[in-house]
Amino acid sequence: ALPQDFLYASTHNPFSLGDFVRRSLALAGPAAVVSTACSSSAKVFGSAARLIETGVIDAAVVGGVDSLCLTTLYGFHALQLVARAPCRPFDMARDGISIGEAAAFALLEPLGSDRPPAPCGSPASGSRAMPITCPRLTRRDSGRARQCWPHWPRRAGAP
Repeated sequence: ALPQDFLYASTHNPFSLGDFVRRSLALAGPAAVVSTACSSSAKVFGSAARLIETGVIDAAVVGGVDSLCLTTLYGFHALQLVARAPCRPFDMARDGISIGEAAAFALLEPLGSDRPPAPCGSPASGSRAMPITCPRLTRRDSGRARQCWPHWPRRAGAP
């Protein structure tokens, strides 16, 4: 049996944050949580943009959150990836990564709203461009990446 203070519905459930944001902002319409490791916060922008473009929703609150928990710490420690020294991201002699917490949210609206549009690149996911487990950018890989995202420079506002 689980301990009495184990609050699965509000703390240990992947949808708990989505439900909290929806209730706190009194939002109506669909709500979803994307959990694809490091790509989650990028994927929500693409998913929301498609729902807006197809008229399924009028606007979307999107965000990304990563909370520090023992499962994450144990996982990165087991892979021997956690740094022994304080964070030094640009130091060639660094010996690993420093893990922390972060959260960010944004409001996505369709073009033509009162606010000026912010550029948003074309989203893509999967391993069509480069291998997920062994990323490297060779001439062949960059060609596949361009096939996956042919309109990225134009949609992101590049000349």
